[in-house]
Amino acid sequence: MHAILGSLFTKADDWSYWNGSRNPVLRVRVGRKRLKRKRRILDDEQLRALLAGLPPEIGLMVRTAVSTGMRVSEIIGLKWRAVDLEHGLVHVQERYYRGDTDEPKTDKSRRPLPLGYLTQDFRELRALALAEHAKFSGHEYVFHKDGKPFDDREILRDIIRPVAERLGFHFEGFGCHSFRRQNITLIQEEGATPFEAMEQAGHTRSNMTSHYTVVALTRREQAVERVQERLFGKQEKKGPSVASLKLVRDIAG
Repeated sequence: MHAILGSLFTKADDWSYWNGSRNPVLRVRVGRKRLKRKRRILDDEQLRALLAGLPPEIGLMVRTAVSTGMRVSEIIGLKWRAVDLEHGLVHVQERYYRGDTDEPKTDKSRRPLPLGYLTQDFRELRALALAEHAKFSGHEYVFHKDGKPFDDREILRDIIRPVAERLGFHFEGFGCHSFRRQNITLIQEEGATPFEAMEQAGHTRSNMTSHYTVVALTRREQAVERVQERLFGKQEKKGPSVASLKLVRDIAG
């Protein structure tokens, strides 16, 4: 509210709508920022119970969020052209948020993310997509309803939240962002460094290098797979791993 009021008076002054001596919000201090609610995530058993109660496609979206740390807008906006099934990666290239398709939130948000054991699930989903589209171009959405991307509010309100409430572990602030927070927490519990967690999340920090190597990506892939083994059980991995890639990527580029 402080920032909004400040912007309003600044623009009003620019347009000569405000005749006061100065912006009345200038130098106003609103005090220390405090969290409205405690940050929480589901525990392992709660997540597994939630997944068991969700439709398969929505369940895969949740598993993708918990495995990769992708923002809900990045998952909903994911297209098949950005999914590398050969190497088990998704490349975050765009997002979809409530009718608006755009580039990722920041330059750091453009990032490759290991799918780990979910690669096989994506292979099966892609096979269904190929069967549904006579002319498959790769521009099709991975997760959709009749070809159109989902609305995150509808998914949460009509599908995810009712299951959580029925199971008795819905909490204030529970939402799609909870799964992203869960990934960032768990990969560090499973050995990822804070730097690797920042790369995974696509966060920006001024003193962070914009380069990373296949070694760092491999460590993140291993952390993702340990999280998946912990949550979903050990599975057989098919296809080449990220470790087989000879890749050095410049995020800023």
